[in-house]
Amino acid sequence: MSDNKLHPQDFMLRITGYSDKFSVRPGEDIGFHVHSEYEESYQADIVRLIHGDTNPEGPGYKEELIHTSVSDMYPGKHQAMHIGGYIMVPHDERFNLNSFTMCAFIYPTTPVVDKDGIPVGVQSILSKWDAEQETGYGMFINEQGELCLKIGHGPGKVEEFSTGKPLFRKMWYKVAVSFDAATGQVKVFQRPYVTNTNNGHCMSMLHPVDDTQGEIEASSYMGGPAQNDCPFLMAASTEKAKSGRFIGGIGSIHRELDEPWEIPVHTLKYNGKIERPKVANRALAEHEIELLLSCQGIEHAPNELRESVIGAWDFVANIHDNAASQTVIDKSLTLSHGQCVNIPVRAVTGFNWSSDYMSFKHGPHEYGAIHFHDESVDDARWEKSFTLTVPQGLPSGVYAARLRVNRIASADTEDYIPFVVRPPKTGSKAKIALILPIFSYMAYANDNLSVNSVIAQLLTGQVPLLQPGDLLLNKERGYGLGTYAHYRDGWGVNTSSRLRPILNMRPKYIHVLSPSLWQLNADLHITDWLDEMGYDCDIHTDIDLQEEGVDLLKDYKCVLTGHHPEYPSEEMVGLLP
Repeated sequence: MSDNKLHPQDFMLRITGYSDKFSVRPGEDIGFHVHSEYEESYQADIVRLIHGDTNPEGPGYKEELIHTSVSDMYPGKHQAMHIGGYIMVPHDERFNLNSFTMCAFIYPTTPVVDKDGIPVGVQSILSKWDAEQETGYGMFINEQGELCLKIGHGPGKVEEFSTGKPLFRKMWYKVAVSFDAATGQVKVFQRPYVTNTNNGHCMSMLHPVDDTQGEIEASSYMGGPAQNDCPFLMAASTEKAKSGRFIGGIGSIHRELDEPWEIPVHTLKYNGKIERPKVANRALAEHEIELLLSCQGIEHAPNELRESVIGAWDFVANIHDNAASQTVIDKSLTLSHGQCVNIPVRAVTGFNWSSDYMSFKHGPHEYGAIHFHDESVDDARWEKSFTLTVPQGLPSGVYAARLRVNRIASADTEDYIPFVVRPPKTGSKAKIALILPIFSYMAYANDNLSVNSVIAQLLTGQVPLLQPGDLLLNKERGYGLGTYAHYRDGWGVNTSSRLRPILNMRPKYIHVLSPSLWQLNADLHITDWLDEMGYDCDIHTDIDLQEEGVDLLKDYKCVLTGHHPEYPSEEMVGLLP
């Protein structure tokens, strides 16, 4: 830096990555996905992790270099994270509309600012919008927190019509926008939908309804929206229609797809709930909008109205048997089914929640909302950088792909991507098994408590030490969070993915808890002790135990857990006598 001052970016981690598996056996492949912040080349090697604690009062850090075909210099590539949950309906010419109506129930959780008071910016609710070319149409929340309709005719030619009234946080609204190309008439409305049970202690109870209820009728003189080839999105808009990134495929959470879908680069992400979204290919009368919003799909609509509806997504349709399904069912005649991307939360309380049902299993019709967060992530979807075929004869243990920018070993130029090598399916003579608690590692993934916990210093009696990975997480919350964190709207994180860098699941990492070691790095004390004592030990993960059951353990006389196996599954607990 030319000003000779120290800046956080001078110490931020410059390289990181993740693997496509947590555990492998000899002969199996494991792929590594690497991001180089400044596209610097890096040396990759495979090392065996023996002891990960750098504390000089202990045994000291121990690793062993393993000679494999992976060892080489690789060109660095910047690989961006694309976070934020949304629903995608693939591009369909039937959604390139001249006249249209969009309506839904919404529950915004950051209409203007997030829980820390930071402005959120424009948020897209329903849109076929190309943010780069400014074409298409969409229902948005503008920077002032007002519901608005945007009609795009090309760069610099965007019409915006807003209600002029702010949406309140944590309040249900009935919302609609419409445009009639024949007359140029525009209508936009937002109306609070408040019951005794659906809004909690919402500020609506302390304000006159006129403070947040708004509608507008206006005229457009520029004609219908310019067409585009973008998908129709809920809770986001399209920045680029083609990203080179796909959902679907073997092992994917989008397993219901017959073939992979290319997803867009998305933007203008929304925080909050959406329920009963509908799209029609003409400007509907108000009574028609009311009728549509009274339906999960279009079950109460007369034939003429049904023929006008091109999207009527029923968020309740498939949640009873599989609330984790990423498929969103369209009940309109077009059958324009969608897919959730970045795991928005399904089966959450809706606008009509009565408090009579405490589970979507018992009253799915009252759990018809989906909650979207602009920081959620299911998969980084980075390009694969290199692949290791685990050599035959490689002993079971904890290993890592060690990455060093320009072969430099320093805190900001080095990262490790840990993985477990299991024993061969047959022939192991070890009588001890160590089960590493991956579920717990993922629960605490990227918790960044050194920064995010306001009482960290009081809890531990020490000043938190910020490492390069912490600085990167503080800057790039896009690496995804763990279940001990909160999203920007204050809601807790309920899903943690393994398919992204987990920067506190590393050797050498000093955690604010315990007071310096936690999860993987603490468990490496066990592997070091086993090694020093000369005990033969096979290492597996609790994911392996979940998949293989008690058969995994039957040949061992002693089974060890990690130091904090906090999250066993119901099936694992059932294995205990």
